Amino acid sequence: MVSSRKFYNLLFKIAEFRNRWEGHGPIVDKKEQLKRLKILKKALNILQSIISDNYKNFNLIAPIKSRYSEGIYYSSVKRLMTTRPPFKSIDIKTSIPLDINKKYLVYKDNSIAIELLPLFDIIESPQKEQEACYFYNVTEKDKVQYVSYHFNKEAIINFEKNKLEKVFNIIK
Repeated sequence: MVSSRKFYNLLFKIAEFRNRWEGHGPIVDKKEQLKRLKILKKALNILQSIISDNYKNFNLIAPIKSRYSEGIYYSSVKRLMTTRPPFKSIDIKTSIPLDINKKYLVYKDNSIAIELLPLFDIIESPQKEQEACYFYNVTEKDKVQYVSYHFNKEAIINFEKNKLEKVFNIIK
């Protein structure tokens, strides 16, 4: 995606608009603001299409169980690519064992699984008894905070700081 010609052409086009607009011209009226907003929304839709096209052949997965035979790991995994749970289970083959406490990115029909950093997690809401996606938000003293946009009452969950120790060590 980052090396995509479409991606860079779009970014250069947006930069050209910005150079013409921001700080390089007079204050504009409401009609011009709406025109610019329409241009930027169109560019954002194109960008979203470019990005999503690059991930259509990938699966974001969470392992459920696996077995090993003759150098291949056969795993049942939850495919975490949907707008809402329940997540569909699929079977995959990998060249490495998959940790059930981690998330992975796997290219379709490929045995290589890429472990993802735990900056997000799929967590079951205790009250709703339903899974939702939570994202890392902030570190506070000895806790890390994750937030979700799925539930109002359970939008924030705190974990021990060691949940992200590996991430913090990487970015030091």
